[in-house]
This record gives sequence, structure tokens and C-alpha cells, in this order.
Amino acid sequence: AIKRGEYKLNLALNDNHALGSPFDVKVTNAPISPATTYAYGSGLRYSVAGHRAYFTIQAADDFGNNTTTGGAQFNVLYAGAGDSKQLCNVTDHGDGKYTASYVNNLAGDFMLSATLWNDEL
Repeated sequence: AIKRGEYKLNLALNDNHALGSPFDVKVTNAPISPATTYAYGSGLRYSVAGHRAYFTIQAADDFGNNTTTGGAQFNVLYAGAGDSKQLCNVTDHGDGKYTASYVNNLAGDFMLSATLWNDEL
């Protein structure tokens, strides 16, 4: 199974079920994957100088299942006008979602870069 959830496993040979079949099987998330983890929110596209901007990171596994637990370490770097750089604040909500925020002090273009356990997103 590639989707998390609870399943029944029927085990039979020549139409005779094995003792105890069907079995209850719980499929949990695979490890978090930078390839399928994604971010969304207004803070990815714009910010107002002097005000805090926010966006959300949703952790997902290799199969695209959103994770439902926290504990991942995301590092997010903001780079803005005038060579300003700062690490964003990242809050783990314990449900697979992480809120990142930063304050842009100068008007101009900016770039955000995120890593998960040293794997770039």
C-alpha cells in the first residue's frame, strides 16, 4: 500500500483462509521526503517592509502522503535587498505543518531557501 490507513489482509491458499485471516494491517507514513514536501501561503510571494510575513510548510512522504506528526527540522533562509539575510522562525505544529515567518526590512526582491535535515527542498 502506498496510502496510509488501516487495511485488511486476506491470506488464503486454494480458497482456504489462513488461521486468523483476515489480518488487520496499519500502514503509516514513509519518512519525510524533500521531493514531495511543499509550501504555500502569501509569504512565499510577497511581503511588506517592516511587517512579518508567513507561509506554511506541509511535510509529505515519498508517496505524497501528508505527514500528520511533527518533529522534522526545517531551516529556512530569507535573503533580501541589500544583501540582508536571516533565518526564518519556524514553528512545528505537531501535525505535519510548520509555519515559517520573517520580517522584510527593505523593499525589493527576495529569495527563500528551505532545507530539511540538510536536504534542500
